[in-house]
Order: sequence, then structure tokens, then C-alpha cells
Amino acid sequence: FSDGSVTPQFRVKEAWLEGLDVMAVTEHIEYRPHEKVFASYLHAEGPFNPDLNTSVNIAKKEAEIWDVFIIPGAEITRSGRDVGHFNALFTKDNNAIYHEDPVQAIRNQRAREHW
Repeated sequence: FSDGSVTPQFRVKEAWLEGLDVMAVTEHIEYRPHEKVFASYLHAEGPFNPDLNTSVNIAKKEAEIWDVFIIPGAEITRSGRDVGHFNALFTKDNNAIYHEDPVQAIRNQRAREHW
């Protein structure tokens, strides 16, 4: 729903067709140029405040059909070269990760890791 052109369901089927047993879903948590499509998919109207776990949840549901294990994740990305792209894996709540400051978003994820 962020910068891709297909749904999470399609990606799960694609993984299965490629012979994968495991895939990570790492949706952008702040870069959402397709937000209107996302809202339409969820039948939302008015101001839109998405649940940043939606893509992972949709993929997990589809993965049950295809017997693919989903690693929940999120991508923390900002424009410019000073931050870059970070993928957080094994996330528990992507809404809790988000912060305007990308460094704080990374800290938020680190604080939630339980190894």
C-alpha cells in the first residue's frame, strides 16, 4: 500500500509460487503515496489515520491459505541521504514504532525488541 503496485495477498501468492516458505512484510510506516487506494481498500472516508499493521495482517491471513510464514516488519524511511532505509523485522505493533523523527522511530523499535 505504500510504494508497491500490488496487494499483500498478491505478494504472498507470488512468494508461494517462487517456492518460498517465509517472507517478510515491511510496509513503509510514513511514506504512503497510495494512501487513497489504501483508504478505498478499507472503505474509509474522511481524514485517514491508517493502522500501520494492516498490510502485515492482510498478508498473514492470505499466508494461512498458502502455508507461508510471515515475518511482520516495517520500513523506516525518510528522504535524504542522512537517514536512508531501515527495515525492522519481527515487529509487534507498527503503530508504536512511528515517529516524525526517524532516529526516534528506530529507537522505538529497539525498545520493543525482546530477544
